[in-house]
Order: sequence, then structure tokens, then C-alpha cells
Amino acid sequence: MIAVPVDIAQIERQLRAHWEQGGESVSRACLFNLVVWCESDADRERATVMIGELTARHPCRAIVLLAGPGQAPLSASLDAHCRLAGGGRKQVCCEQITVRAGGRSVAQLAPTALALLEGDLPTVLWWRGDFLEQPSHFERLRGIAGRIVFDTSAWPGAERQLKRLRDTIVKLPTRTFGDLNWTRLTLWRKLTADCFDEVHFRSMLRHIQCVLVRHGGGPGARVRALLYAGWLATRLGWTAECARECIRVEECEGEDVAEIGIESVELLSGDASAVIRKDFHGHTAHAVVMMPHLCGVPRRQAFVPLTEMALMAQEFDHVAPHKGYEHALALAASLAQKSL
Repeated sequence: MIAVPVDIAQIERQLRAHWEQGGESVSRACLFNLVVWCESDADRERATVMIGELTARHPCRAIVLLAGPGQAPLSASLDAHCRLAGGGRKQVCCEQITVRAGGRSVAQLAPTALALLEGDLPTVLWWRGDFLEQPSHFERLRGIAGRIVFDTSAWPGAERQLKRLRDTIVKLPTRTFGDLNWTRLTLWRKLTADCFDEVHFRSMLRHIQCVLVRHGGGPGARVRALLYAGWLATRLGWTAECARECIRVEECEGEDVAEIGIESVELLSGDASAVIRKDFHGHTAHAVVMMPHLCGVPRRQAFVPLTEMALMAQEFDHVAPHKGYEHALALAASLAQKSL
């Protein structure tokens, strides 16, 4: 990709010329706009690789905005992500426009992205960083997007940001927010729900007195544990005060937990218990409920550590608002305040 001076009309002409040059052997596909905010070349390169993979299943026009360091004027480059279709005789392609800026020129990224949007198509804003730390740029870009995707596991000090994040989401009820750190909890939420499929075990839910969530030191592990605890509290119908009294979120110790997210969950109800645990070395998850006069029914499930690419694919497949996340976030913010 070779950067050229930004000229919006020229970019559109170059795109048309590119597609026309391909003739009938090239077909352009686009279902939505994907605007990506990056703050380093390494992040932009990673995003470009992922866009190439995502467009095979979710064709779009990708507009990558790079807010770089130092003073630099706007510049742009064009790229195409193509795959063979129709028995290998035809290429289906999606375009990527990368716009770079530094210093004062960064303020021009948002209006430039607006001018480059494919009209009459929905827009997803993928913010690769903490948008709460870039309020002015985020405010300009959120207006063009119906959906905002981010990852709190990449936020420095995310635990202290949960209340601000929750308040921001509440103020924007017409936007759909997707946190990849929440998507990582899919298996944990499923295993927890599966524990109480049996009607005999379900009666335990009304009497749970204590919950212990243990997590490792992996990226976003603490916030993920808080989100899980918040989700569980909402499912049990607990208030924020009850959640703070009954839920403990603790970090594991040991050298082998440096990259681990949630390590285990224990739900205690008198002489009954439910324990969910991951074996990260064996890539299996184990859950068992123990109640007086009943045999525990262990459940095992294989799991594959999800890559960022797999998480993004799941997020794009999920079209409904994450109401469960929003409710869990409110209680997670309350639990975080307790531990700060």
C-alpha cells in the first residue's frame, strides 16, 4: 500500500477505475461500512490482516483511521481484499481505505471518514483502544455508527473505567455496543446455565449465599471476572448491595496464571455447591453440582482459546443489542468500586 495525498474525489475515482479494470472477472461486495480507529502502525497492520479475513464472511467497505504520533498531514492509501468465488473463475473483492494523520490533522479524520462512507448502508465503528480517553474524536465518530465494537481487555486501568463506560452507554440508547471481553465469557455463561438444567439442581439457585470468582493475570482477566459476577448477580435477581456482600472476586497466585482469564467459579448454598473450572493445559472446562442426597452430575466441555479474529466474527454474527452485557456492566462497575 502506497500512501498518497488525500483527495476524496480522487480516492473515489481510483476505486472506480480499479473495479472497472478488473472487468467481469472481479465483483465488488459491500453490505456495510466498517470504520476502524487505530493509534499505531502495528495496530493498523493487525487490523488490516483481520479485515482481510472478516470480509470473506462479512463484505464491507473498510475505512481505517490511523491517529499517529507527531505532526503529519492527511494521507491515504487504497487496498482490496479479494477471494475466489464461482468455482474459482471470479474474484469477489472488498475495498479498504486507510487514512493517516498526526497532530492537529487528527481532527480531520472523522469528517474524512464521513465523506468516504458508502451511502445508505449501516456503519460499524471498531475502536481499537479506549474511546473514553479520546472523547472529542469518539463524539465525532459515534454519530455515524449504529454499532460500536471495542475490547476492554486492551484498556489500561479498565477496572476503574467501568462506571464511565456504563454511563456512556446509557447516554447513547440508540447505539449498540459490543465488548469483545464480554464475548469471551460465552462459554462461562453457558456452563453456568447448563449446571441448572436439571430441575433438582435448579432449586439451589434460590439459596445461594456466596459466590467466589477466581481469575488469573491475563489481559482483561479482572474485568472479565467482574462482568461474569455482574451477569450472575443479574440472573439471580440480586441488587448491587447484595452482590457486593455475597460475591468475592479474587486473583489467583502462581507463575502459571499470568495468561489466564477466569480460572474457576464457586457457588455455595449451605451444604450444596456448584463448581466450574477450566483446565487451560487440557483445553477442557469442568462443571459439577453437589447437593445433599443427590449425585453430582459432572459436565465436561472442550474449549478453544478464542483469537481476536474469532471474537470479531462472533460479534458480527450477533446482530441484537447486548442487553445482558449492559445489565452486567452496571453491577460489575459497582463491584469494581468496592475493590478500589
